[in-house]
Amino acid sequence: MANKTTQAVRAYTDGACEGNPGPGGYGVVYYSPGAKPVELSGAHEHTTNNQMELMAAIALLETLPEGSTVELHTDSRYVQDGITQWLPNWKRRNWRLKSGGQVKNAGLWRRLDRAASRHDVDWRWVRGHAGNHGNERADEIARRAIDRLRRGELTSVSLEEDDTLPSEPSPGKPARKTGAAPASKPAAKAKPAAKAKPAAKPRKPERDLFGSTGQETPTTLVLASTSPYRAPLLARLGLPFEVAASGVDEDGVKAQGHPPFQLVRTLSRLKAEALAARFPNSLLIGGDQAVMFEGRLFGKPGTEARAEEQLLEMAGKTHHLLTGVAVHDTRTGETHEHLDVHEMTLRPLTRDQARTYVERDQSQDCAGAYKIEALGIALFERIHGNDLTAVEGLPLIWLTSTLMRLGLDPLANAR
Repeated sequence: MANKTTQAVRAYTDGACEGNPGPGGYGVVYYSPGAKPVELSGAHEHTTNNQMELMAAIALLETLPEGSTVELHTDSRYVQDGITQWLPNWKRRNWRLKSGGQVKNAGLWRRLDRAASRHDVDWRWVRGHAGNHGNERADEIARRAIDRLRRGELTSVSLEEDDTLPSEPSPGKPARKTGAAPASKPAAKAKPAAKAKPAAKPRKPERDLFGSTGQETPTTLVLASTSPYRAPLLARLGLPFEVAASGVDEDGVKAQGHPPFQLVRTLSRLKAEALAARFPNSLLIGGDQAVMFEGRLFGKPGTEARAEEQLLEMAGKTHHLLTGVAVHDTRTGETHEHLDVHEMTLRPLTRDQARTYVERDQSQDCAGAYKIEALGIALFERIHGNDLTAVEGLPLIWLTSTLMRLGLDPLANAR
């Protein structure tokens, strides 16, 4: 299908339901080369979790231009097994179970089957609520849709079969079934063997999600950090990425007595390289941050009381914020490192001001005890440095330049 309107996308779909049955919603986020993530959502006042899981996949596949190449991630075994294993037998038995009962949600399954037939879909199961950034985002979108339905901002989506589409799958499919009728059971087993699963591997070079020529090995971008601050920063670049914990023993590394600058760089590099075996053909991003003040190294305060004391100790004085980042290229084994240093001068603070700030921003889990992207900016008289996103936790200017050199261009034209 050499259609200019086709897309290559990586998508995450999820459904949510309160009560099951009860109010439910679905969420979709998908990424395509050189474009910002696209989000889809919908809700119904009385539904089930399985119906919302189906609707998420349907909404995605009905939205994309025909002939798209889709890497679809779902955390629903119902959807994954249904579309890849159960569907051929359901259709052969005219949407009835082996026991003779009617297939539940048959109308939605027919709708999904037709929508999927318009594209080249690689169905992938992902474990839910396990730190996968795309899956977590889809879940968040689904739950937000339920809230919007309650507030009257959304109307219930239709859970009926779409009459504007053909009433049955393409005529060729029944023809294949009747042709195999004399040996129906072997034919049913042969159909899954002909599915796209084995073809997914050679198809990957054609589905380069990062703006390559299509002749290169696909590259996955992985953020080796569970920090709630770095993932939103990386998401600004509009590149699809995964999130995984590095597993590095930070306390053990700190106990080795590295000087402050070397410590931050070392931790960033170790985090990036720790996941190399798990993510081949990938770019892995690790980061670390610390405050150097009067010859001492400050990390995250951990508690509101310690955050308040740390701010008061640095108030009216200058400290240095060290932000490290490393990109490990598992294709070549090379690691690219960077250390960003900002000179930060806090204004004089009273105890009440420090306490009020910590209570509002809940900054005890941040290096320096402040969130520059929030009320923390009010704490400072002067900031001297090259990249404010480094103060937030991830130096995007350097990182963007490095990713571009390695083949991932956030500004690449979508095709």
